[in-house]
Amino acid sequence: MKKIAVGLILVGLAIVSMSSMFFHNRQTNKTYHAEAAVESIVIDDKNTPVTVVGTNDNRATIEYKESRNNKYRLNERGGVLSLERKDDWFFISSWFSFGNDRGEVVVEVPKEQLETLDLETSNANVSVKNLSVDYADIETSNSEIDLSKLKVSGTIEAETSNGKMTLSDLTFNDGEFITSNSKLEADRLDGEYILLETSNGNLKFDNVKVGSELTADSSNASIQGYILGKQADFEINSDTSNGENTLRNSESSGEKVLDLNTSNGDITVKFSE
Repeated sequence: MKKIAVGLILVGLAIVSMSSMFFHNRQTNKTYHAEAAVESIVIDDKNTPVTVVGTNDNRATIEYKESRNNKYRLNERGGVLSLERKDDWFFISSWFSFGNDRGEVVVEVPKEQLETLDLETSNANVSVKNLSVDYADIETSNSEIDLSKLKVSGTIEAETSNGKMTLSDLTFNDGEFITSNSKLEADRLDGEYILLETSNGNLKFDNVKVGSELTADSSNASIQGYILGKQADFEINSDTSNGENTLRNSESSGEKVLDLNTSNGDITVKFSE
């Protein structure tokens, strides 16, 4: 009986502790307005969705949520606006947060003001749209990435895993877009060098304008595409196994390169001319 009584007391204390953590971990909405023009935005987060959108406003704004288990370090200095999640060393409290402290980071920035965007989160979706930048590095894991209406004068890199990647209306010099175990869909890309890569998921691209080189890689899935221009403009390397291939390898005098690789799937690519 004593053991039972002690056990009941311990269970009761655990319930009280968990309840206290639940009720004291309420979220607080935070909004920060940049004090000056922002040239660079850095987001370093985890387990939190992040949205970055260009607007017609004249200053940047960050909206986020904080709780006892979810704190941020925000800094603005020298044209750089950064938001970084603080490490929670009291990891047990995170286990019992019941997901109620999962917020979202929303960044609004003048669409022509940024030079660089450096964004990293994990286990959460990322969306970036309506921006002009010089350089962009976008990363998450186990979640989706959605990029649209972006003009990047230099390099854009986007990577996730186990999540769909969707690209539309992107212009850039050098672009690398990588996911795994999911679909990759692209529409209206215009780039000098383009890399599209996934695994165990279909890869589809439409209305792609290639300056110098397009590489599309997948595995155990199909590749389907539509390229703006003439097939004769390309040196083509196209390879699959256990699937049909509408393109033959060619060593033509074309100044551009088209490199397509998959396995256990068809390759179907057409040209506008």
